[in-house]
Amino acid sequence: MRARSMGSLGLGLLLLAMMTSVASAKPKIAILGVEVIGSLDPEQVKLAKALTTGLRERASAGTGPYELAPNSDKELVDEKLMNNCGTEALVCMAPIGLAMRADFLMWGKIEKVDKGYHVTIKLMRVATKLPLPTFSEIISVSDVKNDPKGVAKRAYSAMTATDEGSVTVRVAKVDRATVYIDDQPKGTTSSGVLTIQVPEGKHRLAVVATEKGWQRYEEELSINAGDQRNIPVELTRADAQNGGTTVKPPDPGTQPVGGVGGVGGSTGMPRDTPGGGGGGGGGSGWSTVAVGATVLAVVSAGGFAVSWWKLSKVGNEGNSTSGLFSYSCLTTDMRPECDSADMYRNITIGTGIGAVAMTGLAAFAFYKASGAKEQRRQANGRSTRPRRQLAVTPVMSASGGGATLRFDW
Repeated sequence: MRARSMGSLGLGLLLLAMMTSVASAKPKIAILGVEVIGSLDPEQVKLAKALTTGLRERASAGTGPYELAPNSDKELVDEKLMNNCGTEALVCMAPIGLAMRADFLMWGKIEKVDKGYHVTIKLMRVATKLPLPTFSEIISVSDVKNDPKGVAKRAYSAMTATDEGSVTVRVAKVDRATVYIDDQPKGTTSSGVLTIQVPEGKHRLAVVATEKGWQRYEEELSINAGDQRNIPVELTRADAQNGGTTVKPPDPGTQPVGGVGGVGGSTGMPRDTPGGGGGGGGGSGWSTVAVGATVLAVVSAGGFAVSWWKLSKVGNEGNSTSGLFSYSCLTTDMRPECDSADMYRNITIGTGIGAVAMTGLAAFAFYKASGAKEQRRQANGRSTRPRRQLAVTPVMSASGGGATLRFDW
C-alpha cells in the first residue's frame, strides 16, 4: 500500500512539473547578428551591432510574444558560411534555426544608400519554413546614428505585432494555483505568478488553488491587442463568508479531489462521496499497465510463433538441422535461409521471453487493479464481486508455436 502511494505521488509530481514548464514557456526566437552590406567602414559595423543589440533586448524584455533563445548570439555571416546558405532561402535558413533550438529565426542586413541606410529585417517560422512580416525601410543617417535601438524597437514591434495581450496573474497567499481562460487551463502559477497570452476580446478568468480549502476566483476580462495587464488575485478560504459575485466555491459535482495519478486520489468522485479520497489513481494506473502488458504479451506470442515457424522451416525442408540453440546447413541451395536462421533464433528467444515477462506483468497489474477496485467497493459499502482474472500461456512445439488467452470475468 505504501509503495503504491509513493509511486502515485512521484508520477503526479512529475506530470505537474512537466505541465507547468510547458504551459508557462513562450516560443523561442533566435536573432542573428545584422550583416553589413557593401563597404565595411567602422561606422556601419558599429550601427549593425547596435541594431542587433536592440533587437535582442526587445526579445529579452519578456513583454512580447517570444523569448530569446539562450544560444542565439551568433552572426548571420558565419551561419550562412557554415551552412552554405548564401541565398538566404528559407529551406536553407530553417536548419540554422533548428540547430539553435528556436521556434522563430530573425536576421537582417544594413546597407549604405544615398538617403541614409537601408535596413532589412526578416522573420520566419522554423518548423514550417514559412516567412513572416519583413521590415524594410530606408532610415536617415541621423536616426540610425542617434537612436539605433529605437530603430530596432520599431522594427521588432512591426514584425511581432499580434492580436493578443499579455496577462500576468499574481495570486496572494497561495503559491500554486491553476489559471483558466474560458474554462481552459493555461498553466500553474509559480510563487503565485503566471504570465500568459490571451487573444483579443472578452474572456472569463478563473483561478483555482492547488491546495484544498480555497474558493474559486473568477473575473471578466476585456483584452486589446498589445495589452500588458497585471491581475491581482486574492483567494478566500472556503469556510469564510463572502457574498461577492466574483468568488464562488468549486462545483462539488465536477471538481475532483486531489491531483494527477493518485496525488490526493483523483478518482473523478464528488468531494462528498465516500472513497473519493486517496488511492483512486492507483487502480486506474494499474488497469492501464495491465491492458498495455496484455497487448504486448499477445504481440510477443505472435512474433514467437512466426519466428519459430521460420526457424523450423530450415529443418523441415530436409536440407539442414536446426534447433532453438543450434543449426547447420547440409546443402547449399538453402544457404540464404540458413544464413537467416541465427536471426530467427534470436527473435524466437527474445519474443518468448517477452511473452512470458509481459504475461507476468499483466497478471500482476490486473491483480493490483482488482485490489484497488475491491477496496473502493468496500469503502462505499457495496457488495464485493469476484476479481477478474487474465491468463496468457505461450504454447511451443516442434511444428510451431502460439499462445492461449483466457479471461475469467
